[in-house]
Amino acid sequence: MLIHFDSWALAISKDVINSPDKNTLKNAEKAFPKEVEKYSRNFTIIYNQAFTAEINRLTEICGLGYRKAFEFLIKDYLIKKNPKEEHQKIKTSMVAKCID
Repeated sequence: MLIHFDSWALAISKDVINSPDKNTLKNAEKAFPKEVEKYSRNFTIIYNQAFTAEINRLTEICGLGYRKAFEFLIKDYLIKKNPKEEHQKIKTSMVAKCID
């Protein structure tokens, strides 16, 4: 078992060492209205990372990023619009419950 882990760790370290230079990746960024950034700066950051992943054809992970961005947008909005005592409940609730 440990041998498999060692070979797996070695393969990952080679990937990291040989990863493409950031300049070779296509970077993409979408601008959002100031109102969106006012409620959730995290949304814009996460969304643009997911968008960059999509542009670079990382289709297996970009969807997860979009979903996470959506969750941050909804929850950050609700946190700003609700009393402080509701914040922890919002943070730990499933996004579908927050939408309801």
